[in-house]
Amino acid sequence: MSEIDPEIAETLKRHAHNVTVSPDLPERIVHRVRSRHRRQRAALVAIPAAMLLGLLITVALVLPGGNRIPTTEATAGPAAHGAASATRSPTSRGAARPAVLTPTGVGTAHFGEATNRAITHLKAFLGRPGSARPQSENSCDVTSSLVWRGFTAFFDHGHFVGYDSTRQSLSTANGLRSGDTVAAAKTIYGRAFHLSMAQGGSYRITLSSGELTGYVRGGVTATSVAPHAKIDGIFAGATGCPGIGP
Repeated sequence: MSEIDPEIAETLKRHAHNVTVSPDLPERIVHRVRSRHRRQRAALVAIPAAMLLGLLITVALVLPGGNRIPTTEATAGPAAHGAASATRSPTSRGAARPAVLTPTGVGTAHFGEATNRAITHLKAFLGRPGSARPQSENSCDVTSSLVWRGFTAFFDHGHFVGYDSTRQSLSTANGLRSGDTVAAAKTIYGRAFHLSMAQGGSYRITLSSGELTGYVRGGVTATSVAPHAKIDGIFAGATGCPGIGP
């Protein structure tokens, strides 16, 4: 296609003898038309280029392993940093899993470690205890104890030695919780689960690493324990004089 419309060119020729024109008028007209064409082409190219740039940035941010645009506290600002922290997955910070009740401790708190160290570990998954420090006791192999809601830690001369848990958010490694039925406990532990009429109904779970014990409540008679009877607490380690614990 010609850069100047043929009709316009023909009109200019017919009227050329009636007007006085600048000698460089044709060149100026051509220059103006060409300039307009260049602007139109530039606009048409710029739009797809902007769309392509946006697409490339989106792909880089979304695809796994893509080169993501880094964001730092300095560039994002405090507000953006706070929003990112609020939405960050707990797993990215190594969130603690629910503590497990074992014959040798609970969670990261292990029997034999120093009282203060054990309390620090226990606070991580139990929260703040009912008192600022362990309360003195005089019960055979226990000299002090610290109480949380549904959980008591026992200490002997500066060391963590036992616990008593009725907290239903805590379970054994196999999933037994205080409040579960005797039938459920038998299903979970089989021959390792033993019932007794002592203390008005109690149980013992014998494992390779030690024993878990506790009481049984509801459906207990002098000679039997009903399947619907409930596990009342999970104990391990030293919890006081014989006859006080199960």
